[in-house]
Amino acid sequence: MNRWQWSTDTFLAPHNSHFSMFPAAIFFLLFRIVGLEQYGVYQAVGYLVHFSVATLLLVSLRRRLGDIGALAIAVSVLFLGTGAENSLWPFQIGSMGSVAGYLVAIVALENDRPSAPRAVLIGLVLSLGSAGFGVVAVFGVVVETLLRRQVRRYWWSIAIPVGVWAAWYVLWGTSEMVGSNLTKVPTYVHESLAAALSATFRSPLAWGFVFSWLLVVVVVRSVIVSRGHEARLIALSAVLLAFWGLTAMSRAQYWAPGSNRYVYVAVPLLWLVVAEVVRGLQRQVLIATSCVLAAWSLSATWDAMSAHARWLREWSEAVSAELWVVESRLDIAAKNYRPDPVRAPDIEAAKFGRAIVALESSPAMAVERIATTSSATRAEVDRVLYELGAAVLSTSESSGLCVAGSETEQEIALQAGTQSILITTGTSEVGLRAFGDNVIDATRVQASGERNLVVSIDQRNPAEQWRLVLLTPGARACVVG
Repeated sequence: MNRWQWSTDTFLAPHNSHFSMFPAAIFFLLFRIVGLEQYGVYQAVGYLVHFSVATLLLVSLRRRLGDIGALAIAVSVLFLGTGAENSLWPFQIGSMGSVAGYLVAIVALENDRPSAPRAVLIGLVLSLGSAGFGVVAVFGVVVETLLRRQVRRYWWSIAIPVGVWAAWYVLWGTSEMVGSNLTKVPTYVHESLAAALSATFRSPLAWGFVFSWLLVVVVVRSVIVSRGHEARLIALSAVLLAFWGLTAMSRAQYWAPGSNRYVYVAVPLLWLVVAEVVRGLQRQVLIATSCVLAAWSLSATWDAMSAHARWLREWSEAVSAELWVVESRLDIAAKNYRPDPVRAPDIEAAKFGRAIVALESSPAMAVERIATTSSATRAEVDRVLYELGAAVLSTSESSGLCVAGSETEQEIALQAGTQSILITTGTSEVGLRAFGDNVIDATRVQASGERNLVVSIDQRNPAEQWRLVLLTPGARACVVG
């Protein structure tokens, strides 16, 4: 809704303070190439970026763990259920792409081939232009080049992307740092480390704190006794601390250090830290241990992956069905009407309408599919229909006679237009429904035989079959002619 136009803001406006040029460009192209209906293409792009992260992690780990050990760990990250918010949601290609860019840079640093400076440049540009993690990635590369004493070789590889990012920040950037969060940083960082470690094996957070202190002790010892191999370990540790620290400064007020999206970023880096610590062990021990840990992680987090996938499908079904209602009533919907403030709080009728007209496609569900959706989704469709005036209940003075044969104690099928209903057995609670199995809560009213119920139906599709439901046992009603 906000980035389909050809403008500088589409590509350069920050998203939650992130420089999101590459994700915005990818979505901009997909909007025009495949439109808004083929969600599978967007999913494929997301999976490709996620697969790139796992593959780059595999390449980074091979020298430490061997081919089999590195493959085991990379596969466990590929199917990390506790990071599913990123890997299963194409919108998160920014976060995933930023991590991938950092991994490209550190692989190039280690290989140190003639093309390495260019690869570092490309990696940092990708990381900075995808999400805020890119700032941390640059910091990590700076630390590593300083420790390796390779600043003269790589200075321009760092300076160019930093210069581009700085120019963007001056013109478009925003900061979400909150000064009052400063005192929360140590606790937030500690809990983030524990949450990432526990999420790797989906163990209780208490175990995460135990693992975190063990890891800190081992890392400190390795830095002290290491001879010539400490640069990568220190740089990775600095990246993790900076990532969690900056996240705390901008997000500690929400306090979600164990969020899927943060776990996804931290876990690959933690595996790299562990690989640096154990690199001196026998290769057979490393392979066996890697396989055991990977199997543990896969088996422990698979249910989380499945649960998150199911949750995404349920929300997607509900929102796309609601968008059908909005699309069918754009002419009467308020400009700022939001069909689903919980699942899709940013979708407003006017912006949605302009986008689908301009892009000549829509993510709205076909009306023929609504009848096959879940009961909860059909109830949401009825709610949005009612909120957009598809059915209006009122009362009028009692007049007229029942149409012959229309009296019933069952629900009454309503026609498009206005009709009067009379409760013939006193007082009854009534309500309306269309696609749903139950009446819309907002339409529940007490109707008396002393006044006619007037129901106005704005039926725009034959599939909208509105019914007046008698909720009081034994009640009867008829259509007044």
